[in-house]
Amino acid sequence: METRAGEIIKWTKGPKVLHVGCAVHIVRSRSRYWLHDYLEKNFFNVSGIDISIPNLRVMKDLGYKNLHIANAENFEIDETFDSIIAGEVVEHLSNPGLFSGQARKHLNPDGRLIITTPTPFSLLNLVLPV
Repeated sequence: METRAGEIIKWTKGPKVLHVGCAVHIVRSRSRYWLHDYLEKNFFNVSGIDISIPNLRVMKDLGYKNLHIANAENFEIDETFDSIIAGEVVEHLSNPGLFSGQARKHLNPDGRLIITTPTPFSLLNLVLPV
């Protein structure tokens, strides 16, 4: 059975990838279900943003790099990416439109914005080419 992370990897274009909400609720290093670990194993230039300072510290202690404390609605990073992935993030945002604008600003011209959500009646596993 394919994992959610494995399915997302199929749609991800590299080499530069930004993972929005990279720390999730509980950092599960080396778990086959943890998307950030899958991204790190498949792409050599992965960055992550999250608002959880304690979870980002845990990730840094585990050796993960290119991590930024940032809000998905107003993040600013001085680079662009081939893919931006927001897995189970948009349903937590008060203004998903702000996130969409920031994502567009940080994507390469032929980049991909990949959004997944567990909410059954909205953007169910939506992949948006930008």
